[in-house]
Amino acid sequence: MTKVRLPEQIDPLLLSKTGARIAGELELKTMGRLGEVLNSSRGQVQLQLDFGKDEAGIAQITGHIQAELELICQRCGEPMIVPMDIHPQLGPVMTALQADQLPPVYEPLITNGETVRLRELVEDELLLALPLVVKHPDEKCPVIFPRQV
Repeated sequence: MTKVRLPEQIDPLLLSKTGARIAGELELKTMGRLGEVLNSSRGQVQLQLDFGKDEAGIAQITGHIQAELELICQRCGEPMIVPMDIHPQLGPVMTALQADQLPPVYEPLITNGETVRLRELVEDELLLALPLVVKHPDEKCPVIFPRQV
């Protein structure tokens, strides 16, 4: 299987005009800000981002971002895997004024007329989707249900 090389920089507004799709994998170890909260940076992020325009002609980015992140349970202090399955609904715009005019269904992506680092875009989405409190489900947490020896 051949790995697809993802672009470092993207122009979301141009890609929305052309109806582009970007799909592939990014290494978790290359995401420094996310790495600060992870117990381990092993693994990949799978992504598929679809660029286009909605019925009203508004530029949009949709798709999905998936990863399994190893975090630390705040209750027992043990590592745990948190599956992430994010479905972004971004509205790329050039200015904050344009962002204010987006319908509420879109999270604004302000570009200031510049390209965007794809890795940082994906990392931002993962950081925003992290649970506020990381903990095992009650029935799987060693503190609540200690393992019998």
